[in-house]
Amino acid sequence: MSLDLDALSDSEIAALSENPHVRINSTKVARGLAKLSDEIAVKFGWGITDEEVANQKFAYEYSLKSDIKVPKIYRFFRIGDKAYIVMDFIEGVTLDEMNCREHPELIDRLALAMESLFSQIPCGPPGPTNGGIPRGYLFSEDGALTTFNTIPKLNQWMNKRLRAKDGEPGFDFMASECVFYHQDLARRNIILRPDGSFCLIDWEHAGFYPRICAAYCLRFVRIFDWEFASDLLEALEKLWPKTENRDDLLKMLNRVYQNNLRYSYFPPDHPARFENFCKNNGIAIPSTTGKSPVIYPYPPSDFPSPPSSPSK
Repeated sequence: MSLDLDALSDSEIAALSENPHVRINSTKVARGLAKLSDEIAVKFGWGITDEEVANQKFAYEYSLKSDIKVPKIYRFFRIGDKAYIVMDFIEGVTLDEMNCREHPELIDRLALAMESLFSQIPCGPPGPTNGGIPRGYLFSEDGALTTFNTIPKLNQWMNKRLRAKDGEPGFDFMASECVFYHQDLARRNIILRPDGSFCLIDWEHAGFYPRICAAYCLRFVRIFDWEFASDLLEALEKLWPKTENRDDLLKMLNRVYQNNLRYSYFPPDHPARFENFCKNNGIAIPSTTGKSPVIYPYPPSDFPSPPSSPSK
């Protein structure tokens, strides 16, 4: 079944997506996934962020010259407090539906496919590709509550949450260490396609961060999927440059995570940040000042442009 997206309004696409007969994931989760045709899927629901869309569009352009697929986004819109991402439907099974250790070559193939994508992307300013609020395992459930955009800001944020005592080392990352990575490599986000290739989905946590952060995020995944995350991290670290003080940095990052849970960093004295946080989470709040919310400028001027799509 084909679908002419150009002939459909946003409201019509939303209505089609909300039909329970086309939903292909559990109705118990807040974000639905609807299959509208053999080629088109729609991810919809609450909490879908602009960062996820920007990251996925960015990764898609590079994926065209790699060995791994990223779904192309055709349209993104909001209706009320829900957001809708219209994109490629990817045929296949997610890796959480299979025992990866029954396919011993799978992890190594996956690691090589990922590197074919991520290794071609030049370093960029820290954070998501639209300059928005970082999210992911390192950050609290509300995200970083600020933007980074520069290495000094990233180090400042990390060190504030590290809460190091006198004499203890802090973070001192350099610009050359900020690489683009997915940051949420749980098996549910990796699809094995019928031809044996892979596809990466759910790009909300992605962005430019020191590579050790990608290692930490996989160690975090080990909490609920030990074998897969351990095997994938081992395969990836064989391909990555060596990181000095790797184990110490991982311990420091875990301390940042623990402090994000233990302490409140929400900036109540920064209403502009609060409004931007709500905007990126699709939360509608009434304005109490009568002024337009302050939106952080993005993308930064030094942000790398994706390559041109190969001609068809």
